[in-house]
Amino acid sequence: MPTITNLLIRIDDLSDAALDALPWGTIQLGLDGTVLRYNATEGRLAHRDPGAQIGRNFFTEIAPCTQVREFHGRFADGVTAGQLSATFEFVFKFDHGWRQVNITMMYSERTRSIWVVVHDAA
Repeated sequence: MPTITNLLIRIDDLSDAALDALPWGTIQLGLDGTVLRYNATEGRLAHRDPGAQIGRNFFTEIAPCTQVREFHGRFADGVTAGQLSATFEFVFKFDHGWRQVNITMMYSERTRSIWVVVHDAA
């Protein structure tokens, strides 16, 4: 099984099928928070249609519970700095129940985007 570190090294090159096959929820965000890619695993975890999330703002339309310093603040700081590599705990407050996870965010200089990986809290 790949590790998240190994994944992030090559994530920009993954096909949609390879992204969907990952065991973690994986979302690519534009610098304005717009969803560029949203994998099938995240769709299952969040009970959302992945294709319907493309083009929507992650922070205001999809997961407004992330509009806190710990999540959106890190994202905004990473956009401003043009670099981001962070892992932190977070609780998603879904209508179907709350879920404690770890979030890994990484700025991709190549695609000028931010990758968000949602994985089980250890």
